[in-house]
Amino acid sequence: MMDLEHLKKDIWYGEISNHTIENLKSNLRDSATEKEYFILINELLKLGDFSVKELLIELMNSTRNELVLHLCTRLFCSVATHDDLLETNNLKFLSSASEDGVHNFVVSASETLSYHVVPYLLALLEEWEDTFVEKAIRNELSWMLGIEDEYYEVSLEEFNEAYSGFIENNDAQEYYYRNRLSFPGDLAKELVSEVMSSLRDRTTYNVVTLSSVLSIWSGIKCPIQYDTIITNEKNRELMSYIDVLTKKEWKIGKKYFYGYVVESYKKAIYE
Repeated sequence: MMDLEHLKKDIWYGEISNHTIENLKSNLRDSATEKEYFILINELLKLGDFSVKELLIELMNSTRNELVLHLCTRLFCSVATHDDLLETNNLKFLSSASEDGVHNFVVSASETLSYHVVPYLLALLEEWEDTFVEKAIRNELSWMLGIEDEYYEVSLEEFNEAYSGFIENNDAQEYYYRNRLSFPGDLAKELVSEVMSSLRDRTTYNVVTLSSVLSIWSGIKCPIQYDTIITNEKNRELMSYIDVLTKKEWKIGKKYFYGYVVESYKKAIYE
């Protein structure tokens, strides 16, 4: 069985299962624990079955296990659509979550690639003022909204203005990564640039997000991770990895999970 403590620290959600969707769903119906339930939902989502997202949301809002909540929250952010975020009941756990629970949502929020997550962050900023969560919220908002000022100097009103300006000038139905339309090719170029810089300077690779996002979007684990010592061999592994990614068909402004275009659970069920 998958080690959930390891998964919590990993850059992605594990390898794709060899089991069929039918087999996994049968096991899901017979699952006895929340951890087993989460593992099976995770496996089904990696196979592109977004109909189980409703079960993920139910588990996220009902569990009292901090590890399960942590994993559910992150996974939800990775597979959430705009519609999923517009349904506020999907995130009702935030009203009673611990400081750690809220912090985990905040640092996972950018993985939604949706600016419909920003109102949640703005509301939490007021609620969690003068806590370590506030720093994380400010950092996340500045990153998503492209604010270059020191995040601790930006007022709530300025965050609101930046958000309103973004919504007015961009298509909120598209998905964005760091203020730009999401596209794996852009991240791949950035990753190569960072790795080449580390190779040239003989330093370890120290960017947290790029390899994780590409691994989750593609379903193929990146050979380069944070704190990797970059050697010529590692660089060749990266070039092979990038070559595999470039052979896939990607669309600008779409959201992917393990190679599948993300859908809302209602669309997955009814269409």
